[in-house]
Amino acid sequence: MEKDYKELYRATKVRLDEQKRINMMLERDNKNLVTENARLRKNVQLLEEVYQKYAPYIKKDYDSASSAISMVLSTRVYDYGDRLSVRALTILKGLDIEVFGELVTFTPNQILMCRNSGKKTLEEIENLLQSLGLKLGMKIVYNPQDKIYMVRTD
Repeated sequence: MEKDYKELYRATKVRLDEQKRINMMLERDNKNLVTENARLRKNVQLLEEVYQKYAPYIKKDYDSASSAISMVLSTRVYDYGDRLSVRALTILKGLDIEVFGELVTFTPNQILMCRNSGKKTLEEIENLLQSLGLKLGMKIVYNPQDKIYMVRTD
């Protein structure tokens, strides 16, 4: 009889431990979802701010999507300095990059070849670009007459 109670106790303890482990996993996943949701909301807010800033300057002969991207490409990188580390900003300054239109023309390997640049710096820059709907290695054309950057479609 005592043996049955010990087995029952052990089985109950195992089930409780398993339930605790599952609860901890669910809590962790929930925290990750909340963090991801907050990050996405912040990115949307930043894009809306950029759009509001440049909305009056959008030319009517472009479609709105390409105009929005053109405005983001013309935005100064240093306006987003709070989202980049000092190391990343120093690297961009060393490359003489002023606006996102200049930054996206670089490839990941070109960024990594810079002094003091590494995987984390590259990841940081790529995350910022991704949050703005951009990526490294894009084909960009600068129109000096309109002072606007456009994505090349060829």
